[in-house]
Amino acid sequence: MPAITLYQPHPKQREVHENPSRYKVLNWGRQTGKSMMALNYVLLKALEKQGRYFIVAPTYRQAKEIYWKQYVSMLPSELIADNGINNNELTIRLKHNDQAVNFDPKMPASTIELKGCDDADKLRGMKAHGIVFDEFAFAADGLSKWELVFEPMLLTTEGWAMFISTPNGFNFFYDLANRAQTHDNWFYSHATPYDNPFVKDEELERIKNERSEDNFHQEYMAEFRKMEGLVYKAFDRQHHVVDPSVVPVAGTNLVGIDFGFTNPFAAVFVRVDYDDNWWIYDEVYQTQLTTDQAQLILKDKTTGTHITAWIGDAQAAEHIANFNAKGIPVIPSVKGKDSIKLGITLVAERLKLREQATGKPKPKLFVANNCTNFITEIEKYCYPPGIDARNPKEDPVKKDDHLMDAIRYVCLTYQHEANKEWNFPQSDLPEYV
Repeated sequence: MPAITLYQPHPKQREVHENPSRYKVLNWGRQTGKSMMALNYVLLKALEKQGRYFIVAPTYRQAKEIYWKQYVSMLPSELIADNGINNNELTIRLKHNDQAVNFDPKMPASTIELKGCDDADKLRGMKAHGIVFDEFAFAADGLSKWELVFEPMLLTTEGWAMFISTPNGFNFFYDLANRAQTHDNWFYSHATPYDNPFVKDEELERIKNERSEDNFHQEYMAEFRKMEGLVYKAFDRQHHVVDPSVVPVAGTNLVGIDFGFTNPFAAVFVRVDYDDNWWIYDEVYQTQLTTDQAQLILKDKTTGTHITAWIGDAQAAEHIANFNAKGIPVIPSVKGKDSIKLGITLVAERLKLREQATGKPKPKLFVANNCTNFITEIEKYCYPPGIDARNPKEDPVKKDDHLMDAIRYVCLTYQHEANKEWNFPQSDLPEYV
């Protein structure tokens, strides 16, 4: 194969190419050269070793718009096989490279294929030698799809993976970035458009002056910050997330339920102690559960624990009736005018830090760190763009809010007593305690 000059990487891009780690996490801001680097990285790997390589965007459409329409035409035609561009499948078939470490002219030449994380289930059972995930923080259920679908593709090939994204609040990409900084055979890189020599500083200063501080620092400086328009801005892992071992063993136990099948069946388990602190100590968050399966999970999680109240979505009357018939006495959380706003207000009040007689300020609501889905939702639960979170005129975005609904039902029904017909006992403890 003739010598061909590919793109000239800037210093941050070169660091990625030269690092030998199997797994790489690139926390890069806007206009840092992510996509250009990703395509060339995959191309070089495909030339080094015959195999199948994927570039995975959050959606198939994004893969087509970002890579196929903008960058594929920049690849040297000398490297591409005759009729090697498949516009229907978004696949590039390369020529055989006799310099590849595993060169075998009888085996298929390398391919680079564009995929969408939204179609991950269609890819089960495939093998890959390398995978690049672009804008990974914005892929729905990205981490679970990596673990269940994509990572198994690399087992027999001993392939590699690279995760590239700008931050999206403190979601799974934040956790992945932390993993890359503490585990062997992982590489972490942080870059901003100031690292890209093709971006002028004066342009960045203009954008900085036109954007909110949070927007600029998250989107361009690739800093992990709270999303704009958050419903529960007061939530902070440092103050609200605790180890399960510190959750009191005694108190009033409540369960909030948001029914679902295609959407997750979500349940939040709350223990109220004698100082009126609320401890979220467990959760259920699973799709495709039948009523019987959901009931078995709830019964298993509450074996040996007295539940004072099971509180469900009042609009799911049929589900509530089915659960009652199976021995789980779910009561409806009454929904009235402005009940969503009222429930949000009640949760927000508990998240506020309060001065203590001694020690640091503390909230009245804590979340055990095993409740990962609850933490993910509360850090993403937001109002629609353009809505002032201090005086919202609309309800929050109806997306990934199932546990948020469940805790709101508990607040409305137990704390605010929106359901006046239900009389809750003051305590579940025996008299001698």
